[in-house]
Amino acid sequence: MVALDGINERYGRNTFRIETFLLVEPASCLEPKILANPLPFSDVKRYTLYIMKLRELFDAKLLKFLFVGVLNTLLGAGIMFGLYNLFGFGYWGASLTSNTAVSIFSFFMNKNFTFGDKSSPGRPALLFAVNIAACYLLAFSLAKPLIILLLRDMALHQSAMDKIAMLAGMAMFTGFNYIGQRYFVFRRK
Repeated sequence: MVALDGINERYGRNTFRIETFLLVEPASCLEPKILANPLPFSDVKRYTLYIMKLRELFDAKLLKFLFVGVLNTLLGAGIMFGLYNLFGFGYWGASLTSNTAVSIFSFFMNKNFTFGDKSSPGRPALLFAVNIAACYLLAFSLAKPLIILLLRDMALHQSAMDKIAMLAGMAMFTGFNYIGQRYFVFRRK
């Protein structure tokens, strides 16, 4: 490999060189072939920041959030499908009632267990309610038309389409809700 001084001399001080060697047969080790082009240092810096942000997003908090989410999902699905199938609630009534009920449980679990927020519950509770409402409206408003569009050629009963849309809405809600809780409700100052 070329020494750092040689790289700076050849490509300039603000360039980071990534070299990849093609090793086809043992003799080729003597003459490695450079496959990658020099990458300007500013690009490496930007990519490094992206990777750091992604690593920040996927940490222990995400695992805790997913654990709480599994509990919420089981409880929420039980309530939602129970209301829909046993008590005749419609798509919006069953999903709204279910999400409201499990959101209370979710708030306290995520505040204390997932994000370790020690502040008084007043402001976070208000932000949490706004986040839940926004995530609910976004997820369930997108889910039903999306499922209808994707499954329009299948001969499914309206009840089956509603149930599939509810599952899709729950999945979308989970993703939107994590981002909202992490970066809006319980963000570290």
